[in-house]
Amino acid sequence: MLAEKEGFEPPDLLQSTVFKTAAFDRSAISPRDDAILQLIGNFLLETRLQQNKSQVEIAKASGINRSTVIQLEDGGGTLTSFIKVIRSLNQLEILENLKIKSEMSPLQLAKMNQQKRQRASRKSQDISTNKPNW
Repeated sequence: MLAEKEGFEPPDLLQSTVFKTAAFDRSAISPRDDAILQLIGNFLLETRLQQNKSQVEIAKASGINRSTVIQLEDGGGTLTSFIKVIRSLNQLEILENLKIKSEMSPLQLAKMNQQKRQRASRKSQDISTNKPNW
């Protein structure tokens, strides 16, 4: 093994540049992650072209540089820039799947149904005090 060779030290991941800098090395991403980033970039590109908007128009509407739009379409960029661009493309609904849906357990549903009122309660009224005000 490599650890048994003289002078070999395993890399400390927390000290790597991936964790130290905001920009990450694309070579550190697995092909599967890279394919997902490319898919997102293609979505932005195709959506922009379907809306007949230029990269400059999207950049101005998003408040970012054109080079950032190019990076996003190439599968790079930041999450903040991505959100700005999908907002300017009116595509925020693609984030709906990220919302956490609170689901009740069957026990909670049964308890809630048990606590629901089934009928109105009777009010005890004294007929003599309930005179009409004519």
